[in-house]
Amino acid sequence: AQGRGLSLALNPRWGAATGGAGALWREELPTAAGTPAGAALDARIGYGVVLPPYGVLTPFALTGLAETDRQRVGIGMRFAAPHLRFDVEVAGEHREGGARRPEQVLGVELGLQF
Repeated sequence: AQGRGLSLALNPRWGAATGGAGALWREELPTAAGTPAGAALDARIGYGVVLPPYGVLTPFALTGLAETDRQRVGIGMRFAAPHLRFDVEVAGEHREGGARRPEQVLGVELGLQF
């Protein structure tokens, strides 16, 4: 409840990966025939700890495996302040496999509801 305690998530994904504005300007439509291109499975585990009176802090670990033998692992932290309707997440990932060189990614996500 309210993000406290253990959380587990498994998320399947299908379709070719797109980035940024490329997702908005694609002209081709997805096909329903055969196995979807770019199938992948992501997993995430975290544990939410209440920091009264501020909010909930959730450290987490994540991993993912794509049909193209591309793998990713990462760790991060999420802070949510429901009374302010604000949350922030910082995560680092290591990605490797496929035809690309290994890469390290650092991401920051901010959310504010109004």
